[in-house]
Amino acid sequence: LYTDLRPGMLDDLGLSATIEWQTTQFARQSGIACKFARLDDVDMPDPISTLAVYRVFQELMFNGVRHSRATDVEVSVERRHDHVTVLISDNGTGVSGEDVRSYPSVELAAMRERLRECGGTLSIHSYKSSGTVTEINMPLMPHANTGQ
Repeated sequence: LYTDLRPGMLDDLGLSATIEWQTTQFARQSGIACKFARLDDVDMPDPISTLAVYRVFQELMFNGVRHSRATDVEVSVERRHDHVTVLISDNGTGVSGEDVRSYPSVELAAMRERLRECGGTLSIHSYKSSGTVTEINMPLMPHANTGQ
């Protein structure tokens, strides 16, 4: 459905509340215990950046975390200087640094490109048997490619 392309919650409640809601939905659907920490309510500079962060977050939760065999996940949203940072930490199987680089490259490249177009970044820190910490960073100032 076209209404799924941009959830109205992003406009109505903002990024932090929408990620909190999505984390709750993920826990309910997957059976994986999730904790959410809204350290800050952040106002994103434009709808394109907001949607990019949200869609990458969804992809990481529903594909990355779900397949990591994690039993606990922690998600946080916070302002760090002039960026919004979304952290996803899980206690899953983790992967070696080499495996992270070969993570389904098309999906990973697409997520990184989606964020890069708005000036954002994605980093994954993972080690076998130690879980994974994934960090989405997006500047809070409008980026030239967003048309804002």
